[in-house]
Amino acid sequence: MARLIVALALVAAVAAQQVCLPVQWEGYEFNYDIEKQFRGGFNISYDSTNQRVRVYAKEAVGDRQGAFETIALFASKTLYEIDHTKNVCHKTALNQPFQPECLPANHTLETAATIGISLNVNVYGFIIQNGADVAHGQLVLTASGNAPVEEVTFDRRAGVDHSSFWDVTTGIKNPAVFTPPSICANAGPRVISTVANKARARISGIIRA
Repeated sequence: MARLIVALALVAAVAAQQVCLPVQWEGYEFNYDIEKQFRGGFNISYDSTNQRVRVYAKEAVGDRQGAFETIALFASKTLYEIDHTKNVCHKTALNQPFQPECLPANHTLETAATIGISLNVNVYGFIIQNGADVAHGQLVLTASGNAPVEEVTFDRRAGVDHSSFWDVTTGIKNPAVFTPPSICANAGPRVISTVANKARARISGIIRA
């Protein structure tokens, strides 16, 4: 997901109430990026209580496909990146602090709506900036619990990035997903791919205040 780092303050805006995703949640994110010919599915386990995030992703970039897993354990300052296609694991120090998944402070509630027959949602708009790059975003959250439903971001350089979220539940059903596989006992070469970068974006605090 194309998320930038520093939120742009809105001029003369009244400070908005902080809006954050659940402290523990799991779900499936489908992401596509027309400009990069990328489409991928992300199984996400997010645990703010214990400061850990796990993303298992399957990607397709053009006619290339792969499976990639990222496990970030902020308490022990360790990041694991696993390429399941090549069966290699890379372990590095995780020096950045844990960031809760919250909307930027400049967010605005654009509207409340109902999806389908009965899903009540809130639609938020926000702006984020990194240097000269400015991105506009829209995030749809359930009115009850702030579970993610859909997100769209747009900027002139990267184009449009779209994500839909399915089967979202609160809590962590199986904490073992945060245990690195046995191939991580011996560090291998770093894995670099489109899906790796997108997984890293999730780990980096995908919606930062």
